[in-house]
Amino acid sequence: MLRFKEDDSYNYYLKNNGVFLRGWMGLFKNNMVGNKYLYLKNKLAEAPVPHIKGSKPVSVFGGWNLMVSKFSTKVPEAIRFIKFLMSDEAQKILFDVGGYIPINNKVYNDSLYLQKNPQLIFDMNLVKNGIYRPFSVHYTSVSDIVSYYLNLSLKGKLSPHEALFKANRELKSNSILLK
Repeated sequence: MLRFKEDDSYNYYLKNNGVFLRGWMGLFKNNMVGNKYLYLKNKLAEAPVPHIKGSKPVSVFGGWNLMVSKFSTKVPEAIRFIKFLMSDEAQKILFDVGGYIPINNKVYNDSLYLQKNPQLIFDMNLVKNGIYRPFSVHYTSVSDIVSYYLNLSLKGKLSPHEALFKANRELKSNSILLK
């Protein structure tokens, strides 16, 4: 199970009556698991990330950056496309087809759309209490190092303390993890 790719973990969870799943909200909308498990769609519920009683609940979002290369020969067209992606119309399409959480607040203020999609009330609270993943040019290498040592700990090859120590040492050294 430690070597699952994302879709593999969804299928395993659904096939084996899993209790918790960290996954994308569009699990069924963008057909990540095929039609085989559609009968479970209304038996599953989403929940915010657990938090300590008395503390503020927080969700973390990230990976939604849209950019235009400075080498592009189509900059005006790319900017127009990005503006379209952020429009109410495109945000609704992305939600309806792929289950992606809208980032345009106007979508959450559309009472008719909310009536048709009550799921968005839950999503709106996630967005309201959410923070964006910190931007760092080192994000990928930090993620690789942490996940590498976490995986070794989960496999029982390192104690949690040893894994944290080694990950911390490697992060402080600014080295690159080669697997």
